[in-house]
Amino acid sequence: MAGRLVVAAAGADRPGLLRDVASRLAGLGLNIAFSLALTAEGRAVLVFVADGAADASSVARRVREVEGVEWSSAAPLASAHTVVAEVLRTAPRAAPWLARYVGPGAVLGALAALERERMVEVLRSLDPEALRELVERGGELVAGELLEALGPERLASLLSRVSADEAADVLQALPEERRREVLGRMAAGSRELVARILGYPPASAGGLMVVDYPAARPWERAGEVLERVRSRRWALRDVVAVVDGEGRLVGLVETVALAAAPPGTRVGDLARPPAVTVSPWARLDDLLVLAARYGARRIPVVDGSGRLLGLVAAEDLVEAAAAELYGSVSLLEGLGPAPSYRLVTLV
Repeated sequence: MAGRLVVAAAGADRPGLLRDVASRLAGLGLNIAFSLALTAEGRAVLVFVADGAADASSVARRVREVEGVEWSSAAPLASAHTVVAEVLRTAPRAAPWLARYVGPGAVLGALAALERERMVEVLRSLDPEALRELVERGGELVAGELLEALGPERLASLLSRVSADEAADVLQALPEERRREVLGRMAAGSRELVARILGYPPASAGGLMVVDYPAARPWERAGEVLERVRSRRWALRDVVAVVDGEGRLVGLVETVALAAAPPGTRVGDLARPPAVTVSPWARLDDLLVLAARYGARRIPVVDGSGRLLGLVAAEDLVEAAAAELYGSVSLLEGLGPAPSYRLVTLV
């Protein structure tokens, strides 16, 4: 089956090495979409992103046959973090190009296989946009390394550019003193939202809720609200929260329903009361039960007066439950690093 492969090779630098490896890949029926060559002290590291139907292990074996190539590795793009890790061990300055052409997710996955010093070096080399995407994909996994690489001022600036729940995840992973230091340097608006989330236990509705989503008043029209939804990146954008003038929840409108409605329709007429709401102190196990019972993908979190505080996403519940369960098993059985979990839908 045709797909995209990431191929890496390294060895003694010589004239024509990049050309010869590229020719070998072309001979295997691969169409090269991107190539990178880094050289230093007589050594060369090559990276290719190529499309084709060749088997990854066969490609790596055939590339190793090229004169001067000492090692080679290949993997489908979806699991390219293994190849990226091998490249970054040898050439950390390749990180910005790998983040751009292979993806920040692959770089994030590769960091776990690197020593801390090399992780920090890689993070320092990334541009602001790559860092933002990395944080959005799991910045809490490298929170300490981010702080060491960027310092509190730059980390605060970075976290002010991502959604509040993602920033809170990163800060939650830092020691309390450093957390307060970074939080105090964030932009005022972001700091207020993040502090709200950090005020609740991590495994509670308040700690898990997303506060970056589109909201509207009942009298607003579908067309203008839909334009607002499309105007920026939201942490959650598949629903619009409809609230009254006091911030109390009226109902939720799915974005697809909003798009299908005549532009002049009042969103209040489209809003549907949620099947369930919870307080910010609701526990993770209770949230899982409610999500399964009511088939709720988005659970509103409200205060005692019914004012909307945030939305809990079902996928975040699954991730939190998996992490909590695996952590308990690890302590009992001494298992290794936690595995990745595929997103599932609670029904």
